[in-house]
Amino acid sequence: MVITISQFSFAQQQNISHDTNTYLKKSLKQKRTANILAITGGALFLSGAIITGSDQNDFLISQQQFLGLAISAAGIISGLISVPFYVAASKNKSISRRMSPAAGSFKTNGEHYFTAGIKIDF
Repeated sequence: MVITISQFSFAQQQNISHDTNTYLKKSLKQKRTANILAITGGALFLSGAIITGSDQNDFLISQQQFLGLAISAAGIISGLISVPFYVAASKNKSISRRMSPAAGSFKTNGEHYFTAGIKIDF
């Protein structure tokens, strides 16, 4: 019975700075992923455009043009996939910024002073 109660009492503890830090780290990881996807998508799109434009076949679509169009399409898809990662990163970053009441104390010349204010986590 004591073990069960101790598990629930430990589960009720909450560390706000840890949560804020977790959301900020998550935001940075998502933004890095979004940047990688966007840059890769742009590079694929440009590569596909160069491959498509370098073929001189005027009659029908050639294998080289088809390959270039496929690479360009993959680049566009990669760029579009990066958008939800940017949105999620922005949302998590805004969650990580919190304002909460704070109280503290400091000592100057042997005197203790108590303070009250607003704590803003970035």
